[in-house]
Order: sequence, then C-alpha cells, then structure tokens
Amino acid sequence: KGEAITRIDGIFCRFNDNTHLSFIAFRHSKDPSKNRGVIFRDGIAIIFHKYEIVTTKYLDFVKLRN
Repeated sequence: KGEAITRIDGIFCRFNDNTHLSFIAFRHSKDPSKNRGVIFRDGIAIIFHKYEIVTTKYLDFVKLRN
C-alpha cells in the first residue's frame, strides 16, 4: 500500500456578498516544517467551495449506507 506524500485540509468560505475565499493547507505527513498553505479567492475559491460541498454530501451518504 502506498503512503500519502501530503494531506490537504482547507477552510472554504462563501460570504453574504457572494465572494469566496479558500484557505488550503498542504500538510507534510512526516515533517511539519514542510507544511505549506495557499489562499484563493473568487474563481478558484468557488471551485474548492463546490468541491467541499460535494465531498461532504458523498461522505454523509457513505455513512448512512454503513
């Protein structure tokens, strides 16, 4: 079985004025000093926000089936 090189975490925000921000953290699994992060706004942030919604719904669906 392969081991992950990095893990991705994030915070995905949609504000009342319909603007978006995404804070993406790339965590190094063995060396925290190699952790990195990126902030996206608007276009790319919208895609991350939609991806998070779809992923959450899928994980909820899987939990219900088990």
